[in-house]
Amino acid sequence: MTETEALKLGYTVKTTKLPVTASPRARQLKQTEGLLKAVVDAETEQLLGFTMFGVES
Repeated sequence: MTETEALKLGYTVKTTKLPVTASPRARQLKQTEGLLKAVVDAETEQLLGFTMFGVES
C-alpha cells in the first residue's frame, strides 16, 4: 500500500526512507543507487507498504 492509499483509507501513517545501500544484497551486486521506503501505521506500527526504487527492483 502506498502512503497516499493509506491516508485515503484513514490511517495515520509514518514513513521511513533508507538508501539502497542499507541492503546487503544491493551492496553485494554493487547496485547501490536507489531508495527503500516503508509505510507504517503510526498507531500500531504495523507495516502497511514497502517500496523499492532502484536497479532491478
